[in-house]
Amino acid sequence: MEDFLGGLSTSLSKRKDKIESESDDFLGGLGSYLSRNETNKPGFISDIKRGGGQAISALGSTLQDIGPRETGEAIQSYGEKVVRRNPSQISTVEEALSSPFTTAREAIGEVIPQVGISALTGMAGRAIGGAIGGVAGSVVPGVGTVAGAAVGQTIGGAGGAYVGNLIQEYGGIRADQREAGMNDVGRALMTGGAAAVLDTAFGAERLTNKVLGKGSSFLQREAGTSLTKNIAKQGE
Repeated sequence: MEDFLGGLSTSLSKRKDKIESESDDFLGGLGSYLSRNETNKPGFISDIKRGGGQAISALGSTLQDIGPRETGEAIQSYGEKVVRRNPSQISTVEEALSSPFTTAREAIGEVIPQVGISALTGMAGRAIGGAIGGVAGSVVPGVGTVAGAAVGQTIGGAGGAYVGNLIQEYGGIRADQREAGMNDVGRALMTGGAAAVLDTAFGAERLTNKVLGKGSSFLQREAGTSLTKNIAKQGE
């Protein structure tokens, strides 16, 4: 009996050690997977991920000026990590000219999540504007709830899309400024606001700039200074 119990105890002990070992291996592997840092293979999916990372980074950059700075820094850092793990194949004018299809593919992929954000904020603005317009129209003689809601939806949709574009444009410029050691919120607002107007008014504007701007420095924001310098020169 004692031999049986002793053997059973030994067997259970070995089984426990095996389970703990397998558990440690699993958790260790899961931790390695979650913290992996390798870059993804180039392709359309990687382009979309890179565009998403750019949008997240811009959101975090904007949040640093209007909300909790530490939270904004963490969000921006995460977005930049996504971008680094999905590098672009096009980085020079020569590469853009020699690989037009790759250039277009990357531009389209990057712009998808960014346009998606402005579309979501536009939908939210449309819903809010419609509700406000409906209430306002019901108390204005000769307008009515339906007409008021329609007007409110139009204004709210455009306003919401503009906010989504502004967050991304402003955030991108502010990130560039911080990297260059600058701190000019006013210039970022002016430059980002103008770019957001174009993004909102012309749906293809953002995509066009992406395609034409791949590998070319003349369309880069350069910390929000190039556009204002060029405008000033035009007025001379």
